[in-house]
Amino acid sequence: MPATPKPGRRAIWLLLLIFFSVQAFAQPGEKLTSSPRPLAEEFQQMLRQRSCADDSYNDHDVKQISDSILKSQAAEVQVTMPEFSSAVKDSRLDARICAAVALFAVSARPDSATLLRDHLPDVARELNSPDQRIRSLALMTLGGLQPAPPPEVVPIWLAYLKRTDVDEYVQAGAVGAVIRVAAGDKSVITAVQGFWRRQLTEQSRVRVLNGLANIRSREVPADSRLVEIMIEGLQSEDRAVRFTAVQGIARMGKEPVRLAEPILRKLAEEAEPTQGDDVSRRTEAEIRDFARQALKLLESAPQRPRS
Repeated sequence: MPATPKPGRRAIWLLLLIFFSVQAFAQPGEKLTSSPRPLAEEFQQMLRQRSCADDSYNDHDVKQISDSILKSQAAEVQVTMPEFSSAVKDSRLDARICAAVALFAVSARPDSATLLRDHLPDVARELNSPDQRIRSLALMTLGGLQPAPPPEVVPIWLAYLKRTDVDEYVQAGAVGAVIRVAAGDKSVITAVQGFWRRQLTEQSRVRVLNGLANIRSREVPADSRLVEIMIEGLQSEDRAVRFTAVQGIARMGKEPVRLAEPILRKLAEEAEPTQGDDVSRRTEAEIRDFARQALKLLESAPQRPRS
């Protein structure tokens, strides 16, 4: 199996440049226009000039193709998609990077879910790339589909979440992405539970909990099995995990808070911490305060009829 190239300073700057270039051009309500030359021709020239290669990287070309993709009419982008897909399979690494750049730029469009729907297998292919830049761009592409990711992304995220040969912190970010699309899907819940049971780092657990906490913001009732994960977070020995969980449970709504009430009351009644450094004591105090704030949600909840 080929070794995964280290990202390096150039790769990091490449990703940052692409991200901010796309975000800068993705202004809502901007009038779409026809490119001065066909988009396919512009992309092919970019490939010929090896604009994404480390030894001939061209900032202007990367910005220009992103700008053209974002401002072109949907029909022109649609007919150019096969060019991007073909480059995903190119034997040259720089061509595959250019393809990842182009697909990421497409994902920033307000109609990206429609444009990319038939090309999601190409993005899934990029997730298996040995190059970290391509994998990162693919993840951002899948996570940025607008106005909402199509259901076809669910099996892609699930397959990625079950892998054991990739960065678990990046996988933890996929939890929020797949929950965003299919919070009530049984296979999604099972996959999230399986991932949570792994020996994850504190940072990965925090990221999972943040992904789960956003369920209510999409007006999707939180499944009790996902709430159980948040409750486990409330009882974690890791302070950062508890801190994230106590904030997240309140964001999930009244019913999750009710299910977590015994644990929240225990946290809310803990005495003022007297040991540890200033940061630790302050964090413990904030956990207690957030628990009290979460419990206030129950005060306005209608009383349940007595049996």
